[in-house]
Amino acid sequence: MATANQKIMEKLLKLNGAVAINKRNVHADVLETHSPALNFIFGNGWGLPKGFTLLAYGPPRGGKSMLLRSMIGRMHQNDPTAVAVVFDTEHRWEAQLNDAATQIAPYGIDIDRLIVYATNHPSEIFDRIEKELSAAKDAGLNIQLVGIDSVTEIISVRGTSQETIMTQQRGDHASTVQNGMKQILNTIRRHKMGLVLTTQIRDEQDPAEIMKRKTKRPAAAWALKHFCEYWLLMEPIDSQAGRKDMLGNELVDTSMTAFKKDGEQSGHKVRARITSSSMGPKNRVAEFTIDYKRGFINQHEEVFELGVGSGAIEKPTAMSYAVGDRKWTGKPNFLEALKTEPDLAQSVLTEVKRRDLAGTFKTFSELEADDDEVEESPD
Repeated sequence: MATANQKIMEKLLKLNGAVAINKRNVHADVLETHSPALNFIFGNGWGLPKGFTLLAYGPPRGGKSMLLRSMIGRMHQNDPTAVAVVFDTEHRWEAQLNDAATQIAPYGIDIDRLIVYATNHPSEIFDRIEKELSAAKDAGLNIQLVGIDSVTEIISVRGTSQETIMTQQRGDHASTVQNGMKQILNTIRRHKMGLVLTTQIRDEQDPAEIMKRKTKRPAAAWALKHFCEYWLLMEPIDSQAGRKDMLGNELVDTSMTAFKKDGEQSGHKVRARITSSSMGPKNRVAEFTIDYKRGFINQHEEVFELGVGSGAIEKPTAMSYAVGDRKWTGKPNFLEALKTEPDLAQSVLTEVKRRDLAGTFKTFSELEADDDEVEESPD
């Protein structure tokens, strides 16, 4: 027979908002990218848990919009009913996704399950999420991902009605975004829709930090930063190494030699860091390669680094590699095997993830220190 206190507890747990703590693993249902290293740095479920928020920030060419498209494509590939909704405040997606063969197919995006709104008006973003998207989800539309690319371009509430640009009010944009996020929080959580926000970076004003040349901050108010469970800094690797693959081959389109003697640069490497997280490890680093026409490429290199760093790939000698009973001599031969044998690469990733969740290793990104890498100090 239930005690009086148990009955009271049961009654309270039936009230709206009550959470069954430890009854659901939110990290078991995540939004992934096409990059194994990017997925890894989230920790736990190796992706963005649905119902929570990622803030991706960085300079131009850092791959922020490509990250969002990759998450949409992977979601479409993983779930044949999943729908994504993107608020394109920069009015670029129509131009960036106008070719099915070169701009849509590489990401795996099903254009019939993608809704894009070109608007930067706050009511057409936040009200629409809270009302229309919530109603659509209740009606059975499987919306799993919402993106705002970018929050920087959302016009402030007062900006929507001012008659001249000369009318300015300090803090109005920050207040608009803050109130908008409060408005949609319950919708995102209740419907388990992952929210991906992009923003630029802000110039540092503190002379001491400028001298350090290490801190890069999101162009966002503190309220928005507190709202987001994950901060992801993405930067192009602006060096010779950032324009080559692991074996030293240049990332160039050799078909363009008629216009440029050595060919045209076709891609570059990006370094990404989880600078803050309230739901996973912090300061994990990923390096991946983006191709301007094919999206994310050379994932076998990411598998190699994750596998070697974790011990999932053994090294019997300095120039040999082993996975289970199979062995390879020389890095080029082993990289080729990872590239051409999907089952091999997947078996390595499965073991890397097992070791990561068991807490039995530190990867190359956690062991290596790079003076050129930037570091965020969120608090």
